[in-house]
Amino acid sequence: MGAELKVFALGLPTVTNSSCQFLLQLLVVDPSERLGCDSQGLMAIKSHPWFQDINWDKLLEGSFEVPAEIASRVQLAFDFLPVDDVYQVFGLQPDEENPPWLDGW
Repeated sequence: MGAELKVFALGLPTVTNSSCQFLLQLLVVDPSERLGCDSQGLMAIKSHPWFQDINWDKLLEGSFEVPAEIASRVQLAFDFLPVDDVYQVFGLQPDEENPPWLDGW
């Protein structure tokens, strides 16, 4: 008997068709049919529709613009978490006012 992927409800938030297809293609049991495991390799993953808005060159250069949704969540954490919690959540030192990972935000 071959291995089978059991699909069941995980109670996840609503997802787009492309994100669902991406996850299902990564979870294919047979490696010869799994996304990224064929002759295209990583390019098959990078060219998947779920990544259509990703500029891979800018990402590698470190100049990829942080999506507004993520930047706003980080800002909310800074604005509303007690100072000690912000340091703990982001792994900052109390004297680190401008951490390098926030450059350009």
